[in-house]
Amino acid sequence: TVFFMDIRTFGKEFDRYFARAEARARLHFRRCMLSTVKEAPSGDLTLFYTDEGGRHRAEAFDLLVLAVGFGPPEEASELAQALGMDLTPLGFPATQPFAPLAASRPGIVLSGAFREPKDIPETVVEAAAAAGMAVRWLGRPEPAPEPAEVEPRPWDEEPPRVGVFLCDCPDLQEALPLDRLAEAAQGLRDVAWVEKVPALCQDGAWDRLVQAVEQRKLNRVVVGGCSPREVADDLAGMARRTRLALACTEAVNLREQVAWLHPGDGEGALAHALEALRMAVGRLRRVPDLRRTTQPTAARGDLAAPTAAVLVVGGGLAGMTAALALAEWGIPVHLVEQEPVLGGLLRRIRRTPDGREVRPFLEDLVRRVEAAEGLTLHLGTRLVRTEGEPGRYRSLLRGPGGEEAWVDHGAAIVATGGREGETSRYLRGRHPRVLTQLELEERLAEGTLERPGLVAMVQCAGQRGQERAYCSRFCCTEAVKNALALKERFPEAQVAIFYQEMRTYGFHELLYRQAREQGVLFVRYEPGDPPEVREGEDGRLQVTARDPVLGEVLRLEADWVVLSTGAAPGDHAPLAEALGVSLDGNGFFQEVHPKMRPVDLARPGIYVCGLAQGPRLMDEVMVQAWGAAARAAAFLRRVPKVPATRVVVNEKLCSGCELCVRACPYDARRVDLETRRAYVVQSLCQGCGVCAVVCPNKATQQVGYEHAAVLAAIDGAL
Repeated sequence: TVFFMDIRTFGKEFDRYFARAEARARLHFRRCMLSTVKEAPSGDLTLFYTDEGGRHRAEAFDLLVLAVGFGPPEEASELAQALGMDLTPLGFPATQPFAPLAASRPGIVLSGAFREPKDIPETVVEAAAAAGMAVRWLGRPEPAPEPAEVEPRPWDEEPPRVGVFLCDCPDLQEALPLDRLAEAAQGLRDVAWVEKVPALCQDGAWDRLVQAVEQRKLNRVVVGGCSPREVADDLAGMARRTRLALACTEAVNLREQVAWLHPGDGEGALAHALEALRMAVGRLRRVPDLRRTTQPTAARGDLAAPTAAVLVVGGGLAGMTAALALAEWGIPVHLVEQEPVLGGLLRRIRRTPDGREVRPFLEDLVRRVEAAEGLTLHLGTRLVRTEGEPGRYRSLLRGPGGEEAWVDHGAAIVATGGREGETSRYLRGRHPRVLTQLELEERLAEGTLERPGLVAMVQCAGQRGQERAYCSRFCCTEAVKNALALKERFPEAQVAIFYQEMRTYGFHELLYRQAREQGVLFVRYEPGDPPEVREGEDGRLQVTARDPVLGEVLRLEADWVVLSTGAAPGDHAPLAEALGVSLDGNGFFQEVHPKMRPVDLARPGIYVCGLAQGPRLMDEVMVQAWGAAARAAAFLRRVPKVPATRVVVNEKLCSGCELCVRACPYDARRVDLETRRAYVVQSLCQGCGVCAVVCPNKATQQVGYEHAAVLAAIDGAL
């Protein structure tokens, strides 16, 4: 049972996640106000609360979990004093206007929950953005020299000698009898050496592995420890130092996939861990050296050097911020905007939630973009097609007169923004006094709003189960901002906000509190019973809504009705097709991973920021633009001249049927027209394995998932 006041699932796709949770039979949600918690003589915890009907309730539970949120760290005051930073009254670092990551003292960059409470995606983006800002001040460092390529020694000319190395860290010690696991692993076929390493994350640990591989003449290595993602770089470094092929190494996740699954069950954890090791050893015993039967690692022909330029599509706040950041880092930028002017939706926003004027900031941003060295503007221009490979892209641009030109770039950032959402409900488009929040903001700024007696605002208009399924994230904050602006301009005016959930997250909760203190009325409505808006006989607007707390129907006569219609995606399909990337179910660009790679698109070297990725507030757009720019800049620094091989083709078995070409979702398969044999464009290949699945002759094999090795791993599990 989850007790709550408001469900604030405002992130991208989070509403769908909540809907799935709510549909589960044994998961219950209680909207209420908790009172007290008492321990019963039996040891149970009794929760006393008042439900929405005003009835006092009590329920007993075995376990109580508190969602206490975030506060500033205890040492924030001491740290701020040492660094000469200012803090807000809430104890978090103060920031500079229109620079959400810049501390009050120049040269100090903020990120993560230390700056403001936030979720993982925003934290990841802020970290990249903060690194980029630091680089801007310090200058671009010379890239570290890449390790020299080492040709792995042949491994199928000698009998397998497998080394098993177990991480003896506290996380595993508590759940796994490692001594017994090591003894059992010693009995696996072709295992020549088993060793417990104190902690693979400590300095010098991997030197021990290198020494053991050389002294024991090992040609296969299994590492049992934490997540393979965490040890991937160290494992690759060890393989390079010992001239082992990566295909001859395996990381077994004994922490998340074994130990954490068997708390308090040492025997179960031991059996599970041994099974995982047996599968890894079995795979390595049968891993083939594909170099003898397949095409070379590099793609056909020599790859050109990476193009040190970035294409930014979209000239709104996100696009201009990203382009300017890249230009300040000395990276050539092509900024493409389909409209004849820069600015996008930012031209309609007049004030920030904290009351700062936006127009001067916009004008200054446009001037800086137009004057930036190395930044080429393409106004009134559309992207038609993108070709090439990551780090070596070419895009066809079509200008306002129909003229076309090719642009070379190594990476791209999609910042095409969105548009104001619309709805056909609530008399929208049929009554002149039914406005959107943006229209109200414009009228307030221009002084064209007639003095109102009562203004009714309807949240989630056309959203969250109506025309659009998602939450637009910023609507509640925008409504409260405009309600406070109304009270400032017309102190005698009444404002009523009809809402499903108030999602003024983070520091914007202070605006919500301020609005209540100034007399703004907040009325909740159920999603299936939204307010109704009708035109009365006197021309005024009649708003009717059922208040679930009072259990009664409220009827208000409003001079104006303002709808929070949120943001809708633009017509992104042609651009997504041109770039070879995907859109999500709502029409926004689909990121690779919602939490760990929130600005990366599926095609390497192409990133997204701003409303093109999903609705968000102005400061969040700027941070995400900085993060995407930093990701693009980092990508250009590490584009390999010869990309890693993920899939190979045995030309003797290939019949040229082209099934792999049609199946590849990344356009990474080709057929040589002269030899009629398939090959792989390694820089486009993502290693998904679809081509290996559809190949009828088994000519295509995925590195690390070779047929014989996979069957051997299955035998190990059985």
